[in-house]
Amino acid sequence: MKKKILITAAILVLIFASLAFAEPYDEWLSTCKEYKDVAIWLEKNFKYDFKRLDEASKTWPREAQKVYPPKETFKLKSGVCQDSSVFGKYSLNKINPDYKAEIIFLMGPGFVHYVTGFYIDGQLWIMDYGYGSEKFKNMIGTYGPFKSLDQYAKDHYLEKHPILRFLDVYQFGWPKTGKANEINSQW
Repeated sequence: MKKKILITAAILVLIFASLAFAEPYDEWLSTCKEYKDVAIWLEKNFKYDFKRLDEASKTWPREAQKVYPPKETFKLKSGVCQDSSVFGKYSLNKINPDYKAEIIFLMGPGFVHYVTGFYIDGQLWIMDYGYGSEKFKNMIGTYGPFKSLDQYAKDHYLEKHPILRFLDVYQFGWPKTGKANEINSQW
């Protein structure tokens, strides 16, 4: 009996010690069961960082903006569309690698945006929490299913977008060339 109590006590000490040293993001992620948990966190917590956008716009396209790692986005509860997308991709793939979450790059005249694409039962879903302006409020959310990236881009993104009427580029992953690809390809 004494041995069982000692073993139980040792296990509890190890559990509490591991929780004490765990990062808040890792703790939160361990509670997530599905994509909806990530969507709920982004909806309730993520705020668009207009100052960061303004700083990046002064040097773009000469310099790419480095995205925050998911732990940093979780801590700051803010960022730009790249941060939101990386947070979504990384978190979804940790919860369930079958989501096969990826960054999606969208570019139209004078406009660049990133979202997270993931799969449920072979169909594409989109997580887009990287807007801050009231003008884009109808763009924020998790949408799907879509049969393809084409369907999402043409039948959803352009239909809801208050400014763009066509896209020059839409693709999975970071832009194929340039600084954004070089600096952010780790994600």
